[in-house]
Amino acid sequence: MFTKIYKLMFALIMLAIITTNVSQAQTVKKSMIAEYPAFSIAPFVGIQFPMADLGNYYKSSFNAGLDINLKVNREVSFFLNGTYFDMPAKSGYAGPDASFIAITAASRS
Repeated sequence: MFTKIYKLMFALIMLAIITTNVSQAQTVKKSMIAEYPAFSIAPFVGIQFPMADLGNYYKSSFNAGLDINLKVNREVSFFLNGTYFDMPAKSGYAGPDASFIAITAASRS
């Protein structure tokens, strides 16, 4: 009985391999290969919710930024990210608003 199940499973696996054409899965056409260096810009906008003690003094607000990416080869790219955070003070709090800018530069692999 188990030999019949094994033969059936083997036949199904072989059928799946033949129909999905796994042997050709690793080939890449020349038109799909990217030329380097590749440059990209990505703007983003979000919302932030202050937590713990910050939540007692500041309201929820937005953040926005820009991510600039330079891909130098297939494995390595460098990026520069600048983000603006706006944190307006709550009406009962006598302190100033907290708005700041974060800048990050690093590599990605």
